[in-house]
Amino acid sequence: MKRSVVNESGLYGAMCLAVSRMEAALTAPMGKKGLGTAYRLTNRYLLPGEPRCRAEIARDTWMRVPTFEPYWGPVAIGQRSYEPEIHKLMVLLRQRLAGQDWAFLDCGANFGYWSAIVSGPEFDCRKVAAIEANPSTCDRLRETALLNGNRFRILNNAVSATAGERVFVEDVGPKAHATARVTSAAEGESRQGAYVSSVSIDSLIEQLRWQKTEALVIKLDVEGHETEALAGASRLRSLIPEHIFIYEDHGSDLECGNSVAFWRQGYSTFYVDSDGSITPMTRVEEIRSVKKNPVRGYNYAATLPGSRLTRALAHPGYEVNA
Repeated sequence: MKRSVVNESGLYGAMCLAVSRMEAALTAPMGKKGLGTAYRLTNRYLLPGEPRCRAEIARDTWMRVPTFEPYWGPVAIGQRSYEPEIHKLMVLLRQRLAGQDWAFLDCGANFGYWSAIVSGPEFDCRKVAAIEANPSTCDRLRETALLNGNRFRILNNAVSATAGERVFVEDVGPKAHATARVTSAAEGESRQGAYVSSVSIDSLIEQLRWQKTEALVIKLDVEGHETEALAGASRLRSLIPEHIFIYEDHGSDLECGNSVAFWRQGYSTFYVDSDGSITPMTRVEEIRSVKKNPVRGYNYAATLPGSRLTRALAHPGYEVNA
């Protein structure tokens, strides 16, 4: 389905949008690989500034992005497929959780792509909260929420093992998808960034008053702090036993630390491929065998053994192209 993209920056913005679309068309035969690099170089050397567009990323779901933003521009404007494995998994979860009171916790939400989509018409989740540590990125997150009728909640906090600590969020610049790095308050004295309060997953459940929720989906993408975030979910199995983590295990981590952390907490883990296939992962060698590219992250799922969600992943029973 062709999605709408609306220029919001006058005649110059219209020219920039036309160029961005041309670059998307030129890279289409290669699966739009290199489109982010093309956007960055065009913005640096040919068309400077920050013209913006409002892009439809799913039905009745919008996100505002700088036209040549190298990470989100190819997705929102170039309409490049983004994390299809997560979309496939969410389709399965939507089917399995139909009729239930379920919630979606987006830890490390960035611009709010998944919060906007899961709260939108396709998944129609009524309990969605987006947590983002970087205050400047959180401003973009608020724009996304406003564009979508404020249908999900926003918290500007760092997800960690404990709640209520003062932590420093170092801004590492616009070139990387990970626009912030969380450090201790003491380490932040001489760096560029801001102080925020930490939250734990357990404290978020209480703060959001989700204790009686029947099922919970947690997207955990907190740029290297996943193990700390998991440590802050020690009461989750008693608060909401039916829950699933969608987490990243980076290709550069040959020890597969995030997956190991889930195993140590008694979780079952699964790899969800972009074609929708789901494979149980029980050993480091299996996790490692999937991670072919050392510069990208790979998405996995973790559930409690014996739960209905674990059975759903072990026996998906859904159409891959749904």
